[in-house]
Amino acid sequence: MRKWTWLMLAVMAVVMTACASRVAQFHGDRPEPAPPSRLAPPSDVPPTPSVAVHATSPEICFVVPPGQVSLARADSPAAPPPNAPRRPAAPPPRRPTPAIRPKPQALRLPAIAELLSPNCNERSRRAITAIVLHHTASPDDALGIARYFFNPESRVSSHYIVGRNGSLVRCVPDFKRAWHAGPSIFRGVPDVNEYSIGIEICNRGDGAEVYPPNQVATVCKLVANLAKQYGIPLAHVTRHRDVAVPKGIKVDPSNNFDFLRVIRTTQSLLGRRDLMATR
Repeated sequence: MRKWTWLMLAVMAVVMTACASRVAQFHGDRPEPAPPSRLAPPSDVPPTPSVAVHATSPEICFVVPPGQVSLARADSPAAPPPNAPRRPAAPPPRRPTPAIRPKPQALRLPAIAELLSPNCNERSRRAITAIVLHHTASPDDALGIARYFFNPESRVSSHYIVGRNGSLVRCVPDFKRAWHAGPSIFRGVPDVNEYSIGIEICNRGDGAEVYPPNQVATVCKLVANLAKQYGIPLAHVTRHRDVAVPKGIKVDPSNNFDFLRVIRTTQSLLGRRDLMATR
């Protein structure tokens, strides 16, 4: 009985030893698991594949790798490095300077009397491109000069006469050719009567009689209105003495007439920058 007991124990020991060896061999063949990484996704979440989506515009492409989103234009410049010097900001665009417009009340003329002279004819050139200033060389007022122009035997006239008190008389319509400049040339173009408007200023022309402020103011307003109406440059406002030929035959307006002041005042009334008329 004891013999069989020891035999059974020996067999069981052999079997247990073989099983233990087999278990040890099984665990030795398996690799040890790697330590978990902070950047690795959890083992129970399937990896997200890279996706490329092309928008309707050929210039834009969205590339979405796992865990990152990128939006970039194909033609976008590379970002400058952090230590790169900054470019100065572009200055703001300049606002256009508003146009200067004349005030209607500044150009308002006094009432114009009219005594039409027969001493005129039709213009062959319709364009009016110049204004000529004269003095009357007479003590008469504006109506007295207009009556003189009304006489056919005088064979002289002008479009306008400005009195000493600033009054205004029209003797020839603008579209007609008045006889005020005689033999003349301006900027190389002869027969100034053909393309100009003549303005007579009441004054003795002796250099002693002053030109009153009201008279000068009316002259400036009249020149401004004519320049505006016909698009005449201020450089085309001139004096009879500057266009009459031969040179030096005429001296009007007289030396004490401030021609440049008239031009500057006219420029101010019109808000123009096309100064300057030439003497």
